[in-house]
Amino acid sequence: MDSKQRYTIGAVSLFLISFLVYFSTLAPTVTWGDSGEFITVAYTLGIGHPTCYPFYTLLGKLATSVPLGNIGWRLNLLSAIAAALSIAVLYFFLRDLLTIIVEKMNPTLPQPEIESKRTEISRQKPEIGSHRNPQSSILIQLSAASGSLLFAFSLTFWDYAVIAEVHTLQILLTVSLFFLWLQWWKTYELRFLYASALTYGLMLAHHYLSLLLFPAFVFITYRCLFGVNIPRNIQNNSQRDDSEYTVKSSKRKPILYAFLLILLGWSCYLYLPIRASQTPLINWNAPNNLSGFLSCLTGGQFKLRMFSTSPGLGMESGSVYLGILAQNITRFISLLGQQWIPANIQFGIISVWLVILVRCLFVGLGIIGIIQGFRLNRFWFGLSLIIVSITLGAVFNYQIADIEPYYLSVYLIGIVWFTLGIYTLSAWLKKNIPQLTILPITVPIVLCLIPLVSHYALIKRKNDYTAYYYAKNTLQSIEKNAVILTAGDNDIFPLWYGKYVEKFNPDVIIFGSNFLTSPWYQTFFIANPEFHLRLVTQLYPSRKAWLDGLFANIIEPNEPKYQFYITFYDPYLAQRRTFIPVGNFLPNLPVMRERIVLSDGFLYRLIKPEKLNHEMLNPKFTIQNPKTYIAQFDGTIYLRQCLIEHSLPLQPGDVFTVTFFWETEKKTHTNYRGFLLLPNTAGTIYTDAYTTKPIFAYKFTPIYSVYSTSQWQPGTVYTEQYRFMIPLNLPADEYHLTMTVFDEKQNVPAVIPSQKEPNPLVICGKIMVTDTRRN
Repeated sequence: MDSKQRYTIGAVSLFLISFLVYFSTLAPTVTWGDSGEFITVAYTLGIGHPTCYPFYTLLGKLATSVPLGNIGWRLNLLSAIAAALSIAVLYFFLRDLLTIIVEKMNPTLPQPEIESKRTEISRQKPEIGSHRNPQSSILIQLSAASGSLLFAFSLTFWDYAVIAEVHTLQILLTVSLFFLWLQWWKTYELRFLYASALTYGLMLAHHYLSLLLFPAFVFITYRCLFGVNIPRNIQNNSQRDDSEYTVKSSKRKPILYAFLLILLGWSCYLYLPIRASQTPLINWNAPNNLSGFLSCLTGGQFKLRMFSTSPGLGMESGSVYLGILAQNITRFISLLGQQWIPANIQFGIISVWLVILVRCLFVGLGIIGIIQGFRLNRFWFGLSLIIVSITLGAVFNYQIADIEPYYLSVYLIGIVWFTLGIYTLSAWLKKNIPQLTILPITVPIVLCLIPLVSHYALIKRKNDYTAYYYAKNTLQSIEKNAVILTAGDNDIFPLWYGKYVEKFNPDVIIFGSNFLTSPWYQTFFIANPEFHLRLVTQLYPSRKAWLDGLFANIIEPNEPKYQFYITFYDPYLAQRRTFIPVGNFLPNLPVMRERIVLSDGFLYRLIKPEKLNHEMLNPKFTIQNPKTYIAQFDGTIYLRQCLIEHSLPLQPGDVFTVTFFWETEKKTHTNYRGFLLLPNTAGTIYTDAYTTKPIFAYKFTPIYSVYSTSQWQPGTVYTEQYRFMIPLNLPADEYHLTMTVFDEKQNVPAVIPSQKEPNPLVICGKIMVTDTRRN
């Protein structure tokens, strides 16, 4: 078996290892963040948010046609495949780069013999460095494999490899570009220039972050194309065929051809005006005209967040700007420290020292790699320095919440120096401690196992249905042709997926309140001509002005014909309309990332106060016997009846409805609250393994927090209705829905007709949860 076959087997093995890990942690459907948008855009061939990602959209559309799993899972799988391919290509790149550097680090031949050997190699075109001894070759392969797996299992890259996102495809293109640059630098063959130009064009059609690599492209083009770094064997071999091994005397043609190939890859952007002219479901910025097309190319509203202390509002004072910049730098350092070992690893008192030790080890390896790279290969050191400095300079000044994946190219460069540091350490151990011959081999293996073990439980999304059930239960809990007002990306994107992909209540009108000042957004409502849409072009100076605009332009004109629901609570808007909580649909799973800012978990109905009075006193359900009651609290408040409605079988993710009928016997000055629990029939309350809190626990204030108990009129029956989701981590069992009433000091004893002694806990009904959860 020759070296080329061994390297190919190594790359295939790394692809399979990383893919199997990603597959075992793959999200089963839509997730939070931009996932819902990307899936919906690919499935419907729409236009996503700027810079619109046409290459990903077209590739994603192909992925949705594969008859495996659900649509969301197919796009998640695409990310996993792109991530695993990235690791395979990264292995080839690291192995070749390390071979070149190691040849200078520890040459096995005298310098004249090396030059002669290179001339022979250039004629036969074998793998560079194939003359090295087998033991050195094994260390190079192990080090390259270790570096590749370190990147594969790094926190941010792995996190985005299991969901529908654009970043793993971006890294695949980036590492492919690095590999092609290296081949061009090694062989001086123009085919690698042309291949890298086409790859770079596709990158530009995929993510605008690729612009940050343009200075590096210019740098390597200048160094290679203009003969600054021509290998000596080519310079000294006057009989070589210049058309094959050297740059032609004219430098214009290669540059022109490369430029045309960049345009060819970038031409994927022509998809935008063509598709936009057909009015797709999602038509962000409507790029069928010049202004819309340019807005997509330049980042649309997101470009205002670059070099700005306040997103969308422009530059503030210098001192404030420097403060924000310092915060971003601190955040990057914190993220960098978490890439290969989390700070919250659970090993008791040992964990703190373990984290410090491992992080110091990685820092030390990185420093060794940087020093060796500077000493032995100034060209690639300079190229990496250009990429890192420009990327960090831009990203530090980009004010968005989900900034983590924008540092991936920096982590990629860091892996190059980690890998060189790993090889240097392993070679030193092999040379200076020959008695421990196994140690140089185990060092790379142990290093790549550290992030795999420490991140697996944190990344695992195999049962992450949180966004899916949020969308499903929200859409299915309201009537057809109702209107849902959403606050931002995290609540509207899963709803887009639920409506347009899964077809949950497709007649619902979803209005993204954050798009109130986006004229392109009107294309969403062509199918609803009766919906009065008044979008504005100016930015509102304050949140109060924005809420006034939302009320005047959307709510009031459509209220006579449509019932309005809203996914967020706002006290200012509550001064005009009553917020009626319809249901709590956000599962309390630890897989929900802290970086995701979500609503309170409620779906509220907006209703005029006078209409609320009518509904409370004229419920659709009537009490069978007004003289009976389930419980009496504090001798004052009666729970007349409690109705539980649900479909069978009930399983995690499903919703059940509870209707309460309340009455007060006499006027009270105490404002009571309610508390719901879901113990099993044996009285056991299941708790979350991470927080030790009850899995199902819900506080509420009758009636809808609108009429406190001190306002109730004696003899009047008040009704309220809620919808609750069975948490995804609730075990299959038989449960009692249990309620108690309390004031500010203590639980209020309940008098139950079937019991002689007062008891604060009241059983409202029985619920059976099955174990047929979707997978």
